[in-house]
Amino acid sequence: MFRQILFFSVVVLALSLHSCARRGSPVGGLKDSIPPVFVKSTPHNNSVNFESKKVRIYFDEYIKLKDLNKQLVISPPQKTAPVIMPTGTASKYINIKIMDTLAENTTYSFNFGNALIDNNEGNIFPQFKYVFSTGSYLDSLTLKGAVKDAYLEETSKSVALLLYEVNEQFTDSIIFKKKPNYVSSTLDSTVFEFTNLKKGKYLLVALKDASFNYMFNPREDKIGYLEKYIDLPTDSSYVLDIFKEVPDFRVLKPKEVSLGKISIGYSGVKDHLKVKLLTPTPSDFKSEFIFEKDKDTLLYYYTPFETDSLNFEITNVDFRQEYRVLLRKKKLDSLQVKSLVSGVMHLRDTFSLVSNNPIKEIDTQYMELMDKDSTVLAIKTEKEGTKLHVYFDRKYNNKYKFTMLPKALKDIYDVENDTLKVSFSTKHPDDYGVILLKVNKIGKTPIIVELLNMKGDLIAREYAKDKTSFRFVNLEKATYKIRVIRDLNANEKWDPGHFLNKTQPEPVLYFDKELEISANWELNEVFDLK
Repeated sequence: MFRQILFFSVVVLALSLHSCARRGSPVGGLKDSIPPVFVKSTPHNNSVNFESKKVRIYFDEYIKLKDLNKQLVISPPQKTAPVIMPTGTASKYINIKIMDTLAENTTYSFNFGNALIDNNEGNIFPQFKYVFSTGSYLDSLTLKGAVKDAYLEETSKSVALLLYEVNEQFTDSIIFKKKPNYVSSTLDSTVFEFTNLKKGKYLLVALKDASFNYMFNPREDKIGYLEKYIDLPTDSSYVLDIFKEVPDFRVLKPKEVSLGKISIGYSGVKDHLKVKLLTPTPSDFKSEFIFEKDKDTLLYYYTPFETDSLNFEITNVDFRQEYRVLLRKKKLDSLQVKSLVSGVMHLRDTFSLVSNNPIKEIDTQYMELMDKDSTVLAIKTEKEGTKLHVYFDRKYNNKYKFTMLPKALKDIYDVENDTLKVSFSTKHPDDYGVILLKVNKIGKTPIIVELLNMKGDLIAREYAKDKTSFRFVNLEKATYKIRVIRDLNANEKWDPGHFLNKTQPEPVLYFDKELEISANWELNEVFDLK
């Protein structure tokens, strides 16, 4: 009897555990990789004579909308955005409430891009479109192409493509004032496709649109455009180079940063920028202008005196304006000096110090540079803005100690430096590599050959009119890339285009190979310019 009861108990327990196990989620099954499927819509997709203000689109499973604001492209664009629900929750349908007045005899396209995903696995329903026409037929022409950055190797994603119909109302300035007739987007790629277009002549524009308003703002947006209008239908494909225009020169209101220091922000070309102080100054007054590196800012340093404001006259080509700066700061910035070399001074480097304030006086007797044998070396200094270059007879495979005591430097405010100690070493030329580059098909146009690291930082630069062979030496172990600029106007710099002036950016070409350099290594490469 006991054995029967025990057997029965075991069977019940096993069945109970089996039942509990079945209540959980299945383990090890195939992962759902099928995207949602469109079932139907009311009104139906590709409707004509469309008059509804509400649309409902059904799918075969629960879906969610992801990054809808970035992914959804409505063409033609609407002044008042539609209300699309639900957002943030899963549903088997989407509701669209049209808030704008629809134009007559116009085909509209709602392209959801990659916003539609299923609720369980996040499978994307790519490029789902809801299309309708307020007229008796659907426009069906298409236009394809690609976008690339005119200067950078990598092109930004989500570039807007704009089509403006060239008719009686069309002017070049329309891109600044009105939304286009049709829009598309590269979304997560660099290619684009317009669909449901009507026959006609169009201006094609690419816009990296910072404000997402489909209108060109030269101070914020990158632009690319075709100089010739497009006649639809066409089988041609187009590539647009996007670039940032150089804005018209302007000056931001100067502001006091600290006692004796004023910041003057500007935009545009500064080549002929001049700043003149109009306020009378004492006989011992000193001042200095310095352009901040990699910033459109001019810093004005001056020795403070009794006054509540400073008046400036700022001029440039076709620009003249006076400014008044109220003075309220009571504290000077202390002098801070640091070394730009740390650990190793490579053969391409110069031992340099940088300060936050302009240096007025240099006394090298309070500086000492010793090598590994404790030999004190002779030094020479050269000032460049807020940099101080220290030159000496460097040796390979050596170690150095630099000491700078108080009184070595004095800034424009008569403030002296604190003690600074820097240790560094040098290497042998065999620790570095060389790139020998031959550039073919140069033609008569001068070129700028640039060596970059993988971050895009400029390592070396050469300007050439007739030269075809280039030698980059003393390169650290790293991977490099080559950029060549065709300098069409021979001004020794890259020039972007300008929409209203109908100029395109100067051509920029990247070598299709990454150049890996090791110690005591030499690469020979040939770059055929196309």
